[in-house]
Formats: sequence, structure tokens, C-alpha cells
Amino acid sequence: MQYLFNRKIAQEGKFLDRRLEAYASYLQSLSSDNLDANIVARHQLLAYASDPVLEAVCEFDRNGGYVRTDGQKKAFVEIIRAVRRDAGGRARFSDQDIFQLAMFTKWENWDKA
Repeated sequence: MQYLFNRKIAQEGKFLDRRLEAYASYLQSLSSDNLDANIVARHQLLAYASDPVLEAVCEFDRNGGYVRTDGQKKAFVEIIRAVRRDAGGRARFSDQDIFQLAMFTKWENWDKA
């Protein structure tokens, strides 16, 4: 019985590791022009991401899949929020703070870059 319990725990840990790798891969692929990397990252999301993260990615895509308008910025930030919630993050940061951490520029300066 203990063996089965330990095995289940190990499998869940591997799945979580793959999920977190899929999230990192997808976020990295957004800053790349490599279509193949983006496709692989999206396939990983389909296999491992939680429903809230997939919903956030779909909303981002429905908004154009770019980070130009305020609506697109909010959709991008919601992906990061969903990933953080899924990974156990509890702190609440403003949209502007998350955007600045992710994009290395302030929200209001993005269109001027």
C-alpha cells in the first residue's frame, strides 16, 4: 500500500514539473519569432496546463495575441496571474507591476518603446 502511495506522489510531482516547464516554455515562446518553439509550447500547454491557464491563453489569443493595447496587456497579465495561482502564488500584485516585471518596461511606456 505504501509503495502505491509513494508512486502516486512521485507521478503527481512529475506532472507538476512538466506543467511548470510548459508554462515557462510558453512565456518564453512569446518573446521569440520561432514559430516551431511557439507550437511546441502550445502543445505542452494543451497537455499539462490547468483550465484557468488555458482560458487565459485563449482570451489573450482572442485579443490578438500581442501586447499593444490595454486590453491585450490585461489579457497577457491574466495569463501570468493564472500561472502564479496554479503554481501556488498567493500575493496580489497590480497589473502594472506584473507587466513591468515581465516586459522590463512600465505599462504606460510600452507603446513608446
